[in-house]
Amino acid sequence: MRCEEVREILPEYTVGALKRRKARDVERHLEICPDCRRELAALKKIGEMIESVSLEKPPANIWDSIALQIESESQEREALWRRWLKPKFIPAWAAIALIGFAVWTYLGLIRSPQGETQQMIPLELKQHAVAAWNSPFSDTAALALYIGEGTR
Repeated sequence: MRCEEVREILPEYTVGALKRRKARDVERHLEICPDCRRELAALKKIGEMIESVSLEKPPANIWDSIALQIESESQEREALWRRWLKPKFIPAWAAIALIGFAVWTYLGLIRSPQGETQQMIPLELKQHAVAAWNSPFSDTAALALYIGEGTR
């Protein structure tokens, strides 16, 4: 094994979480690599320091207070959306929906190819738009002259 691989799994090796085959591979590497042995010694020292720290016991009612806090926060959230759904706001929501529908309908007519506004475009302009799309160097001035001659 290479040092990078060993250092990656050294914490698991330190606590005995590796499978036997992997642990044997790490042990073989540790026999020949002084850098990884130092890393292992440092990890063991850190583990001993952590184990020497005494654990504090939480207060007996800690879970009750956490549950109370979660309950109060969920009630606040529920109250917020319920405030906006009160009967006094129904006309406002209906007006917003109606305005939205009107805007959506208006924009749909302008942009739809079947809408009346699309049929008012002259045939020459449509043909030019197709030609200009295919030819990026089309001359708009020539189109203006052409359209101007056709109307005289």
